[in-house]
Amino acid sequence: RRMNPKSKADFDALYKELEAWKRYQEKSIRDEGGTDEQIAQALKELLHKEIKLLQTIDKLKIKARSAVKEERIKARLELMASPKEWLT
Repeated sequence: RRMNPKSKADFDALYKELEAWKRYQEKSIRDEGGTDEQIAQALKELLHKEIKLLQTIDKLKIKARSAVKEERIKARLELMASPKEWLT
């Protein structure tokens, strides 16, 4: 599900995992210590990684949306192309 999310619940799980990862990374950066400049630089790099991951999740969301849309269109066309039943 992580690599091929389809439902809102799958994406919610991805966002929660991302948030937990971010908190863990921030904590480890602050626990390492260092100068304020080093911490700021590490947090800046973390922010860039988070942005990349959010962009990846958004791309997956777009891909999932288009797949669902195509499935819906195909189902509708199948219904339209099915033989008609006459009721007597």
